[in-house]
Amino acid sequence: MPATAQPSAPIDADAVLREWIAREDTVRAQHGAHPLLDAHAVATLSGLQQFEAMLAGTLPRAPFGDTIGMLMVEVAHGRAVFQGRPSRSVYNPMG
Repeated sequence: MPATAQPSAPIDADAVLREWIAREDTVRAQHGAHPLLDAHAVATLSGLQQFEAMLAGTLPRAPFGDTIGMLMVEVAHGRAVFQGRPSRSVYNPMG
């Protein structure tokens, strides 16, 4: 007989939002202007290492994220988490 799923605790949306904003602020604080990426600097790095370096602020992150209001906030093998704030500038009129 399958186990019955236990109800999960209610989510505090305000606390989650505060956590997301704090995470975004931390990542943004590690980055300054967007210099051009030096191809020689990344030639020996794996894709994961490149993303880890971008997240740590030792490599420039893609400025396109600013255009669409998204920011990478977490990266691991097989996982990348981006968060953003929707705005009218990126709405799709077709739904």
